[in-house]
Amino acid sequence: MLSRRRFIHASGGLLTLPSFLDARALADASKFYFAIIADTHIIDEFYKGPESNPEDTESMFKTRERLISARDTINALQPAMEEVFLVGEYSERADYGLLPLLEKHRETVQRVISGHWHRWFEFGRSYGPQHLVMAATRYDENAYLIVEADTRAVSHQLLNLDLVDWNTHFSKPYRKSRS
Repeated sequence: MLSRRRFIHASGGLLTLPSFLDARALADASKFYFAIIADTHIIDEFYKGPESNPEDTESMFKTRERLISARDTINALQPAMEEVFLVGEYSERADYGLLPLLEKHRETVQRVISGHWHRWFEFGRSYGPQHLVMAATRYDENAYLIVEADTRAVSHQLLNLDLVDWNTHFSKPYRKSRS
């Protein structure tokens, strides 16, 4: 059986940022849940803007309140999330050789989730494993993914993917309570 630690480690090592949630006990020992947010663009008091267009500028000034709203929603889910991971902004500063890495491990990588484009986009299997780009939480507090990982089946399921408004910044809220 694949442990939680090995599942997260096997997911590519990109999921190593600390979360803002504590690990919690789960009812089903073979399953655990985590959330993914993208491109939060936290700003400080020195940021004055503007960005390249009014929508981007507005999103920068609302990023804090949208992140807090996403955090509160994610924290209220049951069973509780064990971790929250932040993706995005990796490829802007350096080339980490992701495509050769995906090619080399295409038999074991189940899915690639990235950010940075700020819109929901699905690449299908253009680069080997399934690949989707998340919308930025700075535009929409509902732009997050809830993942159910099953260590027994060595699989995962994106529980709120059907709420995504593809090729936009937006997603419908995920308010389901799992038993």
